[in-house]
Amino acid sequence: MLHCERGAVAIEFALVIGLLIALVLGILQIGLAIQQRGAMERTLSLEIRRAQIDEGVSDDVLRERLSDRLERQSDGKVTITFESLNLDDEDLPYRRVIVAYPYRLQIPPLTALRITMRADAIARQVN
Repeated sequence: MLHCERGAVAIEFALVIGLLIALVLGILQIGLAIQQRGAMERTLSLEIRRAQIDEGVSDDVLRERLSDRLERQSDGKVTITFESLNLDDEDLPYRRVIVAYPYRLQIPPLTALRITMRADAIARQVN
């Protein structure tokens, strides 16, 4: 009986390396998506803070500022919506600003997945 095991490690390595590379690239892509979402949330927070300081910034101006900054980061069209909130019955009307845009997540063994990045924040309503 011949038991030659020369090259067995090379064959096992060749079988496993493809999966290992796909796993590492997938982890990197998910990390990039998380970083991108964090950047979107920081931009939204910064622009809302800036609008609060400037006072009198309308929804249209805020929408334009956000669009200008986020279009550079996004993979498609940025959608910005405003929802009215009333946290206090009397004095403090607020609005929720919702930002969303498509993002292409490319995990190697899969085709490119299209996901929607979404962030929201609450800002004081301008009268």
